[in-house]
Amino acid sequence: MEWISVERKLPDNDTPVLVAAGERITLAYWDAGDGRFKMMSREDAAMILSGDVTHWTPLPELPHEKSNDWSRELLLCEGVTVKSRLGAVPVEYSGKVDQKEYYFRSRGQRWEMIIGDTVDQCVEASLNDCPLENAEFYCAGRYGKDRFDAGYMALEQAEEIIRRCVRLWRAAQQGG
Repeated sequence: MEWISVERKLPDNDTPVLVAAGERITLAYWDAGDGRFKMMSREDAAMILSGDVTHWTPLPELPHEKSNDWSRELLLCEGVTVKSRLGAVPVEYSGKVDQKEYYFRSRGQRWEMIIGDTVDQCVEASLNDCPLENAEFYCAGRYGKDRFDAGYMALEQAEEIIRRCVRLWRAAQQGG
């Protein structure tokens, strides 16, 4: 990371950058119309005045790891992709398995995995007392000992449960 003096060059207008003022560093952007840096948080704006900024640097690239690239489809195993996932309470996944859609949710002390024609159909099945009336496959289980353990399930654990459920569903499809 190379720091650039504001006397030598200013960043492009409205581009987020890191700025340095003395020993403080914060996120800001250059507002060419006002001719000053605007801090990205109110707290930083109170601590660092635009006129005190001496250097800036472009933001680094985001890591390109599987768990950090939330915009691309994730392949869990052959034929099973993730379209969306929430790693917060509740843990939720949706995606495709072969030619069907699935929905996984984990909250409280329970998890459930549903496979059907559409994600909406799967979500509706999860809210129904008889989920197999709305979906092709339903599997549920208990997770943890404390009241909210399943809602804080590790994503790796959720993905393993999804893979296991898919194996069960595929075995049922093949009649064994």
